[in-house]
Amino acid sequence: MPGRWQRVYAERTQRANQDVFRRANERLLAAVRDVIDDARPIPFLCECLDPDCRSTVELSIEQFRDMREVDNRYAIVTGHPTMNGERPVEVDGDVTIVQKP
Repeated sequence: MPGRWQRVYAERTQRANQDVFRRANERLLAAVRDVIDDARPIPFLCECLDPDCRSTVELSIEQFRDMREVDNRYAIVTGHPTMNGERPVEVDGDVTIVQKP
């Protein structure tokens, strides 16, 4: 069984991975927001904890902006790993919006 510090390190690493995916999605939004209709779905990166995940979630720009109105929300593929304490706040088919405590 992993020790306390190993768990803390693993959690910090997982959060860093989530933040990398989050920043990439923010850059994608900045690149397309002026050229794509706000209602058209586009593929954003899954923001789950798996550093090797290369899945995408289909969200419109409007949906993505709505999700980001709350700082600690992330979009993941339904069924992908979540961190202890994260809870789903919305499930829409293949997309789950999770919120960190």
